Amino acid sequence: MSKVCPKCGMMNADDRVVCTNCGIVLPAAAPAQTIPNPTQAYAPQPPVQPAPAAPYPSAPIQPKKRYGVLRTVSGIFNILAWLGLIGGVALGLLGSIFGMGEIFRDSVGFGIMGVIFGVIAGVILGLFWFMMFKYSAEMIHLAIDLEENTRRTAEFLEKMK
Repeated sequence: MSKVCPKCGMMNADDRVVCTNCGIVLPAAAPAQTIPNPTQAYAPQPPVQPAPAAPYPSAPIQPKKRYGVLRTVSGIFNILAWLGLIGGVALGLLGSIFGMGEIFRDSVGFGIMGVIFGVIAGVILGLFWFMMFKYSAEMIHLAIDLEENTRRTAEFLEKMK
């Protein structure tokens, strides 16, 4: 035996509390009907018409996206993260190129060390800015997702009552 959803007409298993199609809380199972006594007159009942099925399954209603400003700030932080990484590496390479002139002026070899130091410092600086901006963007997304999931769970629990 199965439960019929009063909203969409979907057949659900007896142990289901929520409709698998539309998510509405299903009514409690009706008590089993007793078999009429054979000595009583039995009048035939008209056949029960099943609820009409929806032509297309209804899509779940998605809540309106909230916190547009925070989403925009997170997007800006993501862009700044990549710009920081690319800019840091580019500045390190530029610094090393300008340090190349020191190779010919210095016979001791500090020019080569300046080139190597410039590249390493640029990469480290670029990675630092990338991680800081990317971390900020991900923390904003985490807070938004946490709020949305909490709200969705509260709505689901309200339907369960």
